[in-house]
Amino acid sequence: MIDGDENPFALSSVDSVPTGGILVMWMKLLVLALVMAGSVSAVLAEEAGQPTRQEVAIAILSQPEIDLNDLFRLADLTNPQLEVDRAWIEARKGQAVQAGLYPNPELTLGVDEAFLSEPNPYKMRLELMQPLVLGGRLGLAREAAQFQMEAAQYQLLLSRREVYRQVHRHWANQLYFREVETAFAELQEMAEHTLDLARARFESRSEPESHVTKALLEVYDLEVSLQRLRGERSRSDAETIAFLGGLPLPLERLSGSLEPDSDEPVWADDHADSTGNHPAIRAARMSVAAADAEARAARAARFPDLGVFLAFGQARPEDENYVEGGITVPVPLFHRNQGRVAETQSLIVMFEHEARRVENDLNVALATARQNHELLHQQLKTLETLILPAAERGLDQAQQAYRAGRLMFLELVDAQRTYADFRQRSIELKRDLAMAEADRLSLLGVGPYAQPGGIR
Repeated sequence: MIDGDENPFALSSVDSVPTGGILVMWMKLLVLALVMAGSVSAVLAEEAGQPTRQEVAIAILSQPEIDLNDLFRLADLTNPQLEVDRAWIEARKGQAVQAGLYPNPELTLGVDEAFLSEPNPYKMRLELMQPLVLGGRLGLAREAAQFQMEAAQYQLLLSRREVYRQVHRHWANQLYFREVETAFAELQEMAEHTLDLARARFESRSEPESHVTKALLEVYDLEVSLQRLRGERSRSDAETIAFLGGLPLPLERLSGSLEPDSDEPVWADDHADSTGNHPAIRAARMSVAAADAEARAARAARFPDLGVFLAFGQARPEDENYVEGGITVPVPLFHRNQGRVAETQSLIVMFEHEARRVENDLNVALATARQNHELLHQQLKTLETLILPAAERGLDQAQQAYRAGRLMFLELVDAQRTYADFRQRSIELKRDLAMAEADRLSLLGVGPYAQPGGIR
């Protein structure tokens, strides 16, 4: 089970929940009124002296720059999946409360031995009957519910890692579009300059008109690519805003850089500890523990509950008082809970296999992500240290040679296109590497992914 230091979602004891019917009714009415007024979080935050979620979100959106950590905080506040998981934890908490409650006694007021032919003699009795739960079933049911609640808590941690990963990828996409548009603007200026040169040479009859057409086609291709890029960016803008619950996020104020933090990828040499503590594995193990507790409760339920009763009565017309008592013992002749025992045993096997599947999938994901991360690092390093500088030098040399009349125009256009392709590829690799970094942080649970964060 999760102890207080390990569990970031430790809940208060469910024994403290009030059981008085009138008090519970008034509390429900009060909560309902606050929900309808939309002020539950505001009231709780005011009592605790903390800002509400809305106030925190507004403060973040009002900043002159919004970085990746700010987006993580916004996701914690607004992402629908996290709200669903939090509500599921509260539902499991309620199940834990219910599982530990003892059966209510029964109070019966009745008339015994009344005869239709002679209505005067009869007996009135007041009986109190209390079921006695045997085999520690309540404790086992409570234990199973606690494990299920802890599994839901780990599922929230798992969902948060995935939400952070998606936010990280959206952020990388936004920076990518910004950098590519800047690069396209520079490339368009260069292509238009080349077009002007081709036109001047054609007018001086030193170059054929086909060179002008070729240069014009290069300008047109860049414009088409830029229009396509802007369409992709509009779709990415909508996806980013929708992922954050529809917040009016000022995307133009996103800050950060796609430059990698280091020249070499950073991976833990031994990720066994990270794998064992991964929320998906912990949630699967909690499900196994819950199934085991349910199986023990099912076996204990083979012995039915006893019923103890005590009655006080009065015989009329003698007005004589009498007392009765006894124990009811169900005989487990046909129903010995054998079906539920078989079901829970199968559930244990199923959840154990599921836990192993989750661990295997996680190991595969780690190996794949590490290979992809290292490959992108190497590709970007090679491109930026060898290929892109060579392409830039080749373009400068081609431009100088063309101006001096030592180079064919088509060779200049080819050098220009080569440089444009490699520059765009460099920006794409940075974006892909940032997304691979999101995968790494999510799988290992390091950096901002290590802490829950956000407002509760």
